[in-house]
Amino acid sequence: MEKIKANFISGKVSSNTSEAKNLFDVKRFGEKVNEKIVYSLPEAIFLVEQKKMELYKNKPLTQEEIIKKFQRLDKKINLKSTVFTDLRKKGHIVKTALKFGAEFRVYEKEKKIDKSHSKWLVFPV
Repeated sequence: MEKIKANFISGKVSSNTSEAKNLFDVKRFGEKVNEKIVYSLPEAIFLVEQKKMELYKNKPLTQEEIIKKFQRLDKKINLKSTVFTDLRKKGHIVKTALKFGAEFRVYEKEKKIDKSHSKWLVFPV
């Protein structure tokens, strides 16, 4: 599979590539918004680290540039990214949960999130 080519614009990461849509359908990365897949910052870091995504802001960004830019937007990005990575590597589907006052909604492994509720909420520290 080719890497997702995603753009970082106005503090948001998104892509409308077929690779992004495929990864959303198969592994539930990102959220579908109109014709684009929009990623949370921890999700984008995870995909870049796993070599599944290249992030662009006029030019390709290095991992170091990405972390610096994301840290300016979110002081807790390192902690959030660590938690997100741990949960995804264990096979869970992880989504944002800001409207619930939590950081993440966590779904059981292999669950269809369209028809089920998250099993856990992860609250900010």
